[in-house]
Amino acid sequence: MLDIKAASKSHLTIPIERLHFHRWLQFACTDGIAEHPVFPLILQNLAIHLYSRKTYLAAKVCYGEKYLRNPVSQALFEQLRTRILPQTEHRSAKNVALFYKAFAQWLSNPSICSSSFRSYDDYLLDHLLQFIVANDFVSTMVLTIVFLSQSHQFFSLFGD
Repeated sequence: MLDIKAASKSHLTIPIERLHFHRWLQFACTDGIAEHPVFPLILQNLAIHLYSRKTYLAAKVCYGEKYLRNPVSQALFEQLRTRILPQTEHRSAKNVALFYKAFAQWLSNPSICSSSFRSYDDYLLDHLLQFIVANDFVSTMVLTIVFLSQSHQFFSLFGD
């Protein structure tokens, strides 16, 4: 958000590659990262940047649709949605696989970015999506940690 504010005040164009969402997207598409235990947290951060509502000039806005439709990012989003997430879902424990499937579903539906969006029940892990859209970072983190803690993969981050 700071990059966007700085660009609007200085009238400089900031390349898409320098924006927070694109950095998380590139990280999520890095070779081998999908096998790492922190991959769900990388996706969570990407989801927060894509779908959370920000206050701008006293209005709630979501920049996600612009990010999803950006020509520079489209190839990476497509790679993540059609190749990385399905492969990772197939190799993962059941509960984590559901998270990957839900994230791919969210990426396929830019309507989530609409300020009038309320159809959470139509999506997998709707409770997590609601916290992300509401920009409730604490609840999002707690839910993700509880969700991932059901998988032994999460605790391997901290050793046995």
